[in-house]
Amino acid sequence: MNYLKTSEIRKCINKYLIREVSPFDRKLLDFIETSTKFWNFYRIKSLAFKILFGSLKSVSRVNSSYTQAWSTNQFPGRKDIRSKNYLLWRDKILEVRDWGEKRVHLHILSRTITSTKIKTYLEVGCGNGAMLMMLSTMHPDVDFVGIELTEQGVASAKKMQSLRYLPAGMIEFIPEKIMDASAFKRVTFLQGNAASMPFKKNKFDLVSTTLALEQMSAVQEVALKEISRVSKNYISLLEPFPDFNQTKLRKAYTKAREYFSIPTTELNLFGLRVLYVFDNFPSKINRGTAFVLAKKTKI
Repeated sequence: MNYLKTSEIRKCINKYLIREVSPFDRKLLDFIETSTKFWNFYRIKSLAFKILFGSLKSVSRVNSSYTQAWSTNQFPGRKDIRSKNYLLWRDKILEVRDWGEKRVHLHILSRTITSTKIKTYLEVGCGNGAMLMMLSTMHPDVDFVGIELTEQGVASAKKMQSLRYLPAGMIEFIPEKIMDASAFKRVTFLQGNAASMPFKKNKFDLVSTTLALEQMSAVQEVALKEISRVSKNYISLLEPFPDFNQTKLRKAYTKAREYFSIPTTELNLFGLRVLYVFDNFPSKINRGTAFVLAKKTKI
């Protein structure tokens, strides 16, 4: 099922590539050293906080944090937001601007839709809906639904749907051919908790998460069971699995942030039969990600 090609991923990222960085670049080495020290110290603080006040990733704290995040009207391609990230891609280190990493994610999800030939798609933890709305323009025949914990995320998504067109920056960000520029208006957005979703069993052909389970460590097991329950067939997870966060910096960062901690080898415990694990794409140097395509099985 290897439908993801290195050449296509390179094409996605090239538009946002600033430079390839030498592994011995002084600025890079300083960043790694400083960041590792910071996140190891932060981890100690977060452990103390957890003992005294509970998990950083409790539903109420995640709700509060992302309510603030989605109130800033952020979306890929927004011209007045400029950022840089170091991405690791096998033996290469790339300095990339803006949301270059997410453009690769969008390509992976689009190719998955094409490969699986699904007709109904649920994104769990859809945020402000930007990824779903961009996907819909490439795949207008798919019925897209997004469920999001925060009221603000859903409100931001619906506000964008009220526009005549998607912002020019988002249109430019889309990595494949747009089949229907108005399809984003037909995406359905609902507020709800991933640990208890308001959908019947076997509702969707494909249920997907993209850097959403990383924020659900407090409910990760029940969320995975819910994802399996509402899927009719496929599940795709693009997440920071611990298997892919074994460098000192990545361990320090993901443990300090209390990120998703279930390895790909244990997904079978939640009714998921892994078909495909793919990590040959750029990920942040401090947070590795992998893409898993699985099929629903009986537990």
